[in-house]
Amino acid sequence: MAAYARPLTIAVVGVALVILGAGCGSGSGSPTTAQPSRVSAVQKAQDKVLAMVLNTGDIPGFSLQSDGAEKLADQLPKEGTPHYAVAKRLVTANWLASEHSIVIRRADGRAAIVSDANLFKSEAAAARIWQLENSADPGVRIRRLPMPAGAPTGARYAYESNGKRAGFQLVWRRGSVIAYVFIGAHPGETFSRVGLTRIAGFISTAARAQDHRIAGVQAGVLSY
Repeated sequence: MAAYARPLTIAVVGVALVILGAGCGSGSGSPTTAQPSRVSAVQKAQDKVLAMVLNTGDIPGFSLQSDGAEKLADQLPKEGTPHYAVAKRLVTANWLASEHSIVIRRADGRAAIVSDANLFKSEAAAARIWQLENSADPGVRIRRLPMPAGAPTGARYAYESNGKRAGFQLVWRRGSVIAYVFIGAHPGETFSRVGLTRIAGFISTAARAQDHRIAGVQAGVLSY
């Protein structure tokens, strides 16, 4: 589940790691040749979020490894989370499209970063969902961390583990979009202060790059 408004997302990262392990190329979310027929509102929304996730060159030395569209079912909160019924109703009524991408370091094919964007019908709806889904899924432990310098305004940053998967995620809202970037880690792994500082700086850089994309699409500067 793409728990975009919670401090961290584990399930989508699990999918991402499977993709990486399988060595798959770019997913079905990649742009296709324009068709003469009129583009539907659904496809237009999906094209928007595709343009909002990280791609080759957004981070120096990193290239797109894969991308893919997500479904409404992927975005719904899990039963047992706070405000489950209200959040589920709001997401169902207001969700338009979601997309994720994975970029990797060109030098060695490692250091995968998951980038995700979720588009809603209005800024008000996204703001309400953002407020409601500020908690972890059942069975997931989180540790909120100091906000990295340069992170998007109002972002949340934390480390999360469910015992099988873990990682660092920075999530934020820009208008009607809720987005995040994620860097995976091994459960039980310990990090030095220097290591945490480096991770924070790196994830902030990735978030700024994605936030720039989102702002560009919203302003009509970046085509989709």
